[in-house]
Amino acid sequence: MERMAALVGLAVLVACPAAAQDGPPAIEAPADVLVIGEADLRMTVPADMGSGGIWPFVIDTGAERTVLSRELAERLALAPGRTVRVTTMTGVVVVPTAILPGMRISTLAPPSIEAPL
Repeated sequence: MERMAALVGLAVLVACPAAAQDGPPAIEAPADVLVIGEADLRMTVPADMGSGGIWPFVIDTGAERTVLSRELAERLALAPGRTVRVTTMTGVVVVPTAILPGMRISTLAPPSIEAPL
């Protein structure tokens, strides 16, 4: 009988809710929120190309450097840079570069980028 009473008491204790505990403080959203978009199933962010306007910038976490399309380089009238070797999934190619004098993504703004085309 004592054993039955102990089991009932244990069941009651287990069924009681635990005392409320303070959780971690809520994380406030930053004032400057960067919207991530999607273009052809690729993550993009808006990149301000200076006088060239705002363009979708593809986020490629496996890339070693920024690349631009020849069409965008021509449209922005970028100065030509040197020729560089780029390693791709299928081999090594030699390509021209263009000098992107200013690009801003949210608060990030490198001074200039020499981007392969």
